[in-house]
This record gives sequence, structure tokens and C-alpha cells, in this order.
Amino acid sequence: MRKYNIKIIYFVCIVLLTGFIIGCQGFPSFDAPKEAYEIDPPVWTEWVAENEYAGYTNLHALFSDRTKFTTIAVPLDYANPSSGTLDVAVLKVEAKNPSERWGSILFNPGGPGGDGLTYGLLFNYLWSEENPNAASGSGKLFLELTEHYDLIGFSPRGLGASTKLVCSSDTNLVPELMLSADGSETNLAANMQNAQAIAEACLANPLTQYINTEATARDMDIIRQVLGDEKLNFLGISYGTWLGTWYASLFPDRIGKMLLIGETDITRPLNEALLLQEMGMQRVLEKMLVPYAASNPHIFHLGNTEPEIMDAISSLQGELKHVTIKTLDEHISYQENAHLALFTLRAALMIDNLLAQKQAPDIESLNQLLDKVDWDVHPEYQELLSGIARILAQEYFNLVNQKPEPVNLVDSEAVWWAIQCMDTNTAYDADSWALQSSLHSEYYPQFGGFYVNNPSLFWSKAPVNRPPIESIPSDASILIVQSEYDPYTPLEGAVRTFSALPQASMIVLKGDYQHCIIVPYGNDELDRSVAEFFLYQKQPPRLSTVEGNPLPRFPETPTQ
Repeated sequence: MRKYNIKIIYFVCIVLLTGFIIGCQGFPSFDAPKEAYEIDPPVWTEWVAENEYAGYTNLHALFSDRTKFTTIAVPLDYANPSSGTLDVAVLKVEAKNPSERWGSILFNPGGPGGDGLTYGLLFNYLWSEENPNAASGSGKLFLELTEHYDLIGFSPRGLGASTKLVCSSDTNLVPELMLSADGSETNLAANMQNAQAIAEACLANPLTQYINTEATARDMDIIRQVLGDEKLNFLGISYGTWLGTWYASLFPDRIGKMLLIGETDITRPLNEALLLQEMGMQRVLEKMLVPYAASNPHIFHLGNTEPEIMDAISSLQGELKHVTIKTLDEHISYQENAHLALFTLRAALMIDNLLAQKQAPDIESLNQLLDKVDWDVHPEYQELLSGIARILAQEYFNLVNQKPEPVNLVDSEAVWWAIQCMDTNTAYDADSWALQSSLHSEYYPQFGGFYVNNPSLFWSKAPVNRPPIESIPSDASILIVQSEYDPYTPLEGAVRTFSALPQASMIVLKGDYQHCIIVPYGNDELDRSVAEFFLYQKQPPRLSTVEGNPLPRFPETPTQ
């Protein structure tokens, strides 16, 4: 689950891993009969990687002979199928051996608001010999998956290549900061004012009430039927685990094999997971990144001890702290980005020092000062660190000079809040959420109050109620893969879900904080378990642990 940087996070995962350039009545939980709506036969066409998908051109070229695209007209309102339709875009990469096709695997990258259209392409690469982790050991088992399964990506309703949701109004959003950067009553009021404005803008769009997990799960079942599959095999990441288990509760007789990576707590309202993320992000900073920086002071130059580094980070305040933490949020979920996270902190502290000299009243003068900085890093990272500093400087001045702007959330941003607010809503009211957020800014000094701006607090439409977890059959094939220090779906929430699913197996990656876990991962035990789960329907033990990958090593400076 992520907020506005969904696309950045999942595109970063793809680039790094592939090298190629996410008051009305709620829907009742019932299984609408097939005869309530007609499904037109799909028209599969060639796909062109263009517009927002232009960065996938090279990846698509590897599998273009097996890639097909279609758009499916699904009911706008499954409780009233005659009320109209909307479009759901589907992209499939066909099995290499169609004469021995076993079915399909449907992917969802999370969010809510993550666009999974290209995930069939991505996992065809990850499960090919071009990925080093699939070229040796148990990773080779994944090559067989592409022989027998179609790999299916889709744009969930409201975003991507499907019918898009827009939340807009003439009401202005006023400048705001997260509470850890500014805990004043004035800033808290600004956050609440903006949350209410976003809620009102989304509620004014009639499409919003039909953007929820119940409807997306039903769309997935139509995709299953269009593909001609008796069962739905599924791989969901983050919010995708919330979606996958919702589908399993809704259609218990149609579940195939379900792999859930980075498990969301399905026992509580979806919106409450935001508060757990603030703890999770702070924990990664304190338990993983800061010790890593302290053990490599000659590389990151943040200090020689953990307390020294934490004191330096805590010195950041106001707009600079806000943009630093927002930027850090883009890197903190992926272990290979540890250097980007720590370079971000280094750049922020340098900018803070330069601003304190009062010689940088604007972006131009600050950039001139940054150009003179000797970062004392390996030449390979000199330009990278300098670029991070320039981006932070620009974001800082953008925020300092920010003017009120009308609400205009489109695509992933709009879907993020629509689903947060339409799925089980929240157990908090505005005052209790503000209190909890304020307390979190003390408990978690860098990330507390990250989500104080919460439109769910001002939502007037009745939420969609999750179908009972108990309806998932006892023999369902469910495998959960979870990092010990996952910042966005922390282990504590995953354990609650695990307890509610006695039929599931869970593998925990010890010492790992990666949220977007990619399989094959490189651990022989984990890779074999996941591959054999899909290949041979082999259910792993109820609970097991494996060693996670270590943090990466980086070149030292030439003087070391």
C-alpha cells in the first residue's frame, strides 16, 4: 500500500530489476448470477507501448509475439447491471507451450491505485533466463511457469488504460506539511481542511462510489471467465493481497493458487493500515538504514555512530524535512535503494547547512552553492548525489513558494482515496485521527503524521463491507511471502492476517525490509517453495523463515 508515489515505486522496481525504461448505499457482498449481465467475447489485438507505457517498449519487444491486448466492458454497478458499463484493460502474455497450457496467473501490484497492466510482461522477464535469479538454482523452476501459464496484467477500474477516475473541484488545497515537520495547530487544521476538500471533490463524481475492491474483485472474475479459466490463479503485492483475499472470500469455489506478497492486515479497516506504515517506515530507518550508515561512515558521511546520525536527521525541520521524508519514502521500500535513501539524507543535511548560512534566498543561488560542494564519494556516485541534492533543493523551494491550487486528483491518486474511503471506511473520526497522528509524530519523529491528511474522515457515502474471511475454504491454496521489516505492510499486520487464514502458509524473510519482493528472489529455499506452489500445487509448511538478502555493498572512495 502506498500513497501518491505508487507509480514511482513500482516503476523503480521494474527499471532496477529489468534494466528497461503503479451517503449512498454501498454494494452488498453477494455473488451476482451470471445471467444478470452479458460478457461479450474478447477481441484480442496487438499492443503498442505508448503514452504512459512508452517506457515498456524494450520489455514488450522481448515478448511481442505472445502479447495480446483487449478491453472488457464490465458493469458499472454489479448490483444494477443495466446501469451502464466501464472499460477494464487487460494485457496477456501467452504461455510458450499453448498445447500444455494450465491456465493463467493474474497480477495486481498494489496501491490501491497501482496499474498492473504491464505485469505480465514484467514477470515474463523475471521468469526468463535473462534474469540472473532465474538462470540458476531453484530459480530455473520459474522458466517452466512461462511454458504453461498465460501471465495477465490489467488496469483496475479507475486508472491506467481502463476508465479513469478524476476527483476535481474549484476548492483550493492550502499548503500543508506532515506533522513530523510541523506539529502546529495551524498546520493540523490545513491538513484537515484539505482532507475535507478531497473528500467532497471525490464524492461529487458519480463514478467514485463504484471504485472499490468489491467491484474490482468482480471485474477479476469476469477476466477469469474471458480467459476461459475455471479457477483464478493470482499474485498480489501489498494492497493486491487485500484484493486477492477479498476475491477469495467472494468466490470461494473459484480460487486457484494465490501468492500474496507483503500482506496487508485484512482483519481491520484498510484505512487503519496507514497508521501502521508510519511505524514501519520509522523502524526501517532506525533498525536498517541508520546502522548501515554508521558502519560505513567513509561512504555515506552521515556520522560515526547511530545516535550521532539520528541527531543529525532530527535537526531537519519544516519544509526541508517534509520534502526529505517524502523523497526518502520513495526509496525506503527497496533494499537495493539503500544508498539512494542515505544519499537523500546526506543531501538534505548539506542543504540545511547552506540555508543556515542565509546565502541562498532562491533556487539559483542554492544550486551555485551546491555546485561547489565536495561530496567525497566514489566517482560513480558523485553525479548521482549531486542530482539528488538539486532535486531536493527544487522541491524545497517549490514547497516554500507553493500557492493554493484547486483539487485535481487523477488516475492513481484518485483511486487511492476512493478505495481507502469506500472499503470499510475508518473507525476513526477527525478528532481521534488527529490525536493519533499527533502522538505518532512523537513516537516516530521522522514519519509520524505522514498520513494526517485523510479524506475518509469526511466521507459521507456508506462503505462497502468486506465479505467474511471465514468463507474462504479450508483447502484453499494460499502462500504469503513477507519481509520481517516491511515498512508498508509491517509484519504485525501480516501476522494478524496469517492467524485469520489457517489454510495459508507463510514464509518470512528475516532481516529483509523490501516491500516489493520479486520472485525469484535469489534464496534457494524461497524460490523453490514459490515455484513448486504453482507448478505442483505443493503447499509449504504452515510457517517458515529464510534469510533475507543483505544490504548491498558499494565502492569506496579512491582514498580508502
